Amino acid sequence: MTSAVAESFRTIPLKQLREAPWNPRKTFEKKALEELTASVKAKGVLVPLLVRQVEGARCGGKTASGKSVAEEWPAVFEIVAGARRFRAARAAGLEEVPVIVRNLSDVEALETTVIENAIRADVPALEEAEGYAALLKIDGYDVQKIAAKTGHSLSHVYARLQLAKLIDPAKKALTEDQITAGHANEIARLTEKDQAEALRRCLDTWNPATVRQLHEWIERNVHLDLHSAPWKKDDAELLPAAGACLTCTKRTGTTPALFEDIKKKDTCTDRECFAAKRAAWIEKTISGEKEKSGVDLLRLSTDYSVGQRKKPKKGEAPPPLPASQWTAVAPKKKACEFTRPAIVVDGHHGNIGELKRVCTDPKCQVHRGEIPGAGGRVDDSWRKRQAAQEKKAKRERVERRAILDATLAKVEQLDDDDLFTVAAGLLHGIDHETAKNLVRHHGWPVKEQQYGTDYRGAARKAIEDLKGSDLARVVLEIGLLHALSVSVHGSAEPKLLLATAKRKGVDVAAVRKAAEEEEKKPKARKQKVKKGEQEPGVCRSCGCTEQNACETDDGPCGWADATQTLCTACAEKKEPAKERRKRPTGARKRAEASS
Repeated sequence: MTSAVAESFRTIPLKQLREAPWNPRKTFEKKALEELTASVKAKGVLVPLLVRQVEGARCGGKTASGKSVAEEWPAVFEIVAGARRFRAARAAGLEEVPVIVRNLSDVEALETTVIENAIRADVPALEEAEGYAALLKIDGYDVQKIAAKTGHSLSHVYARLQLAKLIDPAKKALTEDQITAGHANEIARLTEKDQAEALRRCLDTWNPATVRQLHEWIERNVHLDLHSAPWKKDDAELLPAAGACLTCTKRTGTTPALFEDIKKKDTCTDRECFAAKRAAWIEKTISGEKEKSGVDLLRLSTDYSVGQRKKPKKGEAPPPLPASQWTAVAPKKKACEFTRPAIVVDGHHGNIGELKRVCTDPKCQVHRGEIPGAGGRVDDSWRKRQAAQEKKAKRERVERRAILDATLAKVEQLDDDDLFTVAAGLLHGIDHETAKNLVRHHGWPVKEQQYGTDYRGAARKAIEDLKGSDLARVVLEIGLLHALSVSVHGSAEPKLLLATAKRKGVDVAAVRKAAEEEEKKPKARKQKVKKGEQEPGVCRSCGCTEQNACETDDGPCGWADATQTLCTACAEKKEPAKERRKRPTGARKRAEASS
């Protein structure tokens, strides 16, 4: 209950003000609060706080004099809007602040606070979500009304409300800025199990996923097409605990405002529920076929290695037949004595639930005479060759592992050759663009090839001549190159790079400032290279540069022309160009014809 106090403007001591315990906003940016405190010290509180009067008995606790709040102040004032100004005034040492006292009920106060927070840009996403969730508990409030009151779109409100469903580690990562709001929005739409897996990918030390990479991973590994599911979407009895797919909130078409970025509206975002419904439909289909025709459907797998799994326990269904032991029989094709009706229960999810006719005879000349696309017959000799190749490959893997273990046993301290081996191995794992940037940064020579440029090979060749600390620096550089990958969609903090810099005594703040000042300096306009022309400073024949010049009898080579695209060594070897015959014009053609 609120006191019957008319709206008025007054000045109230800070000790009679308190922050509302139901205000979802708890976090304030430290730097911004310090700046506001400095402003309050200089000019005072210019914008009054919005407060409401409540009974002191509701506050509990004691004052500085030792008396209870209710005993010393029969009424206190609860801040509805202006908690940041209140904190700044308290930090600035003020004793009183201007306020507007308004008679508000609990519901009106909550509504005012949440809407006031929503229009600010610095409110943490999780606290905004908690405010919207509190409004939804009020009778008459829905997502449409919240969107209208706050001025935000429906998709924004849905996305914020979904953040309340984040698992605790994801909430912590968002609060500590380990992931962005974009990451959190993608993760929050998943089940708890999938949220944990997605979060691990975002916090990966070596290759943290960007928002786009996370979205693509979810589309590939989590989202499932309900349109291809064999059961009816309005069947609520298939799995009573889950209900019908058509009205499920985990279906993208049910709440399109939450899944605006997903084109297919018949997509399931809960793969565990999808698998459970599929299993229920398979069992229902098998039992229905047995009741109808008395035939047990053969269980199939599209996986070739399913036969290596453990045998079923008593009472469990028999294991599915691996793909190597059955052949699909076309509907119009003649059946043999081993042809049976079957259902796919294992393997690629796109095939599971599919009804088939299959032949289970490995020597059937009607259905298993040919390997599709292999051009040979499935006979004993082919199987023997295949087994021999698998055995040979396995033996080679075992031998290589033994060689590696024996080599590692000899290592006590890394020498230059070992460092080169490490660098070569790291180079093998980096992508083309990263290798290109590495080579260009160091100015290492590189040759154009018919099918592109081998920058990894150029880098490997360049580090062959490095020794000692130069080689060690390049090895460390290659190991930290992943930190230079910064996406426009947001990237995780380069923890390994920063930790290495700190260990080496680098002043990161000073380096950042120097780099920022260097970036602000006006850059010399780079000469534009036309299509088909060679970039200046690199020989178009051998790829040498000023830093890596060719060795000739007279010393390092120089530039043969002002364009700096051909070195003197290559110019001496180059044969004189053949004179190009000009194409005759119409007048010349007529003159030649008349003569």
